Amino acid sequence: MNSNQGSPIVLVVFGVVAVLVFVIAILANKQQESRREALRLYAQQMGFQFVEGEIPVGGNNLLDLFSTPNLQGVEFVQFFDLFQRGSSRKIHPMMLGQDKAGTNWYLMDYQYTTSNGKSTTTHHFSVVLGHLALAFPAMTLSPEGLGTALGKLVGMNELQVESEEFNRRYYIQTSDQKLSLDLLHPLAIQVLLAQPILNWEFRGPYIMLHLDSRATVEQFDAMRTYIDQFVVQIPNYYRQDYGPHGMQ
Repeated sequence: MNSNQGSPIVLVVFGVVAVLVFVIAILANKQQESRREALRLYAQQMGFQFVEGEIPVGGNNLLDLFSTPNLQGVEFVQFFDLFQRGSSRKIHPMMLGQDKAGTNWYLMDYQYTTSNGKSTTTHHFSVVLGHLALAFPAMTLSPEGLGTALGKLVGMNELQVESEEFNRRYYIQTSDQKLSLDLLHPLAIQVLLAQPILNWEFRGPYIMLHLDSRATVEQFDAMRTYIDQFVVQIPNYYRQDYGPHGMQ
């Protein structure tokens, strides 16, 4: 008797839940489409190519996937650990182009998956990469936190700069302390302190910023601007020694 009376209620509950799931899925899809269109318009305004299809990451060179042969440095996946993690690595979508200063830009959504044997997790990122005619040391500026504190406990080397505020904000690792100090001079540090705290990575000819989430158009544009603001502060002597004519 009680079972018969309860069954309609259970069905109603399941029906309501199913409708809610369906509505949420529709709204999420519309939000995704709206964001994709905003990114497409941004690429158009910047004069960048918009690559909408999924780009698998794992080959030696991505250049063949694009119809912009004058862009150099698409092999960035070989330079950064982010593009070596997990499995099912892919970029989707990507905006790429060159600005008036000659910097090649790659703005993208990137994801990979990890598994613990019981469940699979997909990790999402938004990445902005600038490819310049300069050579950088392998350097990371990581926001200070639990991970960096543990690193210090196990003896990971950390570069210190003259600004105590900057040292409290960022954990600096580098392959070349002298070159990093040349880049992180007082004016450059002031520029970085005026910006939000972000994950910075320098490798070879690249500077990379990334968020552990899906960026809005405004966030993509802001990260590109932050890199530009830093690049302007690179000293002339560094450009002469590690630019096109000084690279060894």
